[in-house]
Amino acid sequence: MCREPCQRVGVETFLDNAGDIKRTAASPCIHRASPHYRLRRIEKIAAVELPTGDDRLALHLGLKVARLIELRWRRPA
Repeated sequence: MCREPCQRVGVETFLDNAGDIKRTAASPCIHRASPHYRLRRIEKIAAVELPTGDDRLALHLGLKVARLIELRWRRPA
């Protein structure tokens, strides 16, 4: 399985849903039992605290910038 991209999708979905666990768990690519586990894991890996607004903002912006960079490099020349 795609471990890192799946974790990224999970935390990005959580942030896109304004921290709403219920809506995050309803996402088609996320099992309803996994958001809490995934979010705690991301906090540990990224050394952030998701209840902290500044950490959430930094992580969300970082994920969005990474996605834009990926799109830029995938674009045909």
